[in-house]
Amino acid sequence: MNLYLVGFRGTGAPAVGRKLAGRVGFTFVDVQELIVKRLEETAAAGEGSVGAGMIEAAAAEVFRMVAALNGCVVAAEGDMIFKTGMIPVIKERGIILWLKASGRTIVKRIEESMADRFANGRAITVHVNERDIDAALLDVVPLYEDVADFSVDTDGLDIDGVADAIWALLWQKG
Repeated sequence: MNLYLVGFRGTGAPAVGRKLAGRVGFTFVDVQELIVKRLEETAAAGEGSVGAGMIEAAAAEVFRMVAALNGCVVAAEGDMIFKTGMIPVIKERGIILWLKASGRTIVKRIEESMADRFANGRAITVHVNERDIDAALLDVVPLYEDVADFSVDTDGLDIDGVADAIWALLWQKG
């Protein structure tokens, strides 16, 4: 069985996933990292330019591979989980836990993440505003509600707090 942490970008799935995997002795898997690696391999092999169809195919391949594993905490932040058709496979082999956050929290976390990357020598300029995030959330919240077995509201919590909330929820649900 795997635990899939899903949510809008900025909800903390990779950071929380790493923390939680360490606590429970599971392997941590970041789906986005694996998708990027697969696309880099494809480009290096000269298999064509990377377009939306290729990204979705790589994501489906990654989700299929991860679903075959056991004992993983899987960070699947973003909307790729909905574009792959893999939700039935994932639900059969694991639990989907939705990390919820308000638009304000998401903007704050994305800005902090960009500041950290800039401080580490990566120049990144992205404009993020709460109104755009709130509008995007209107589209994706029903999707997350539909697929999630459980959810945790991450507003006001740091990484340890979210991991604690997930641990308590899973412990309570048995």
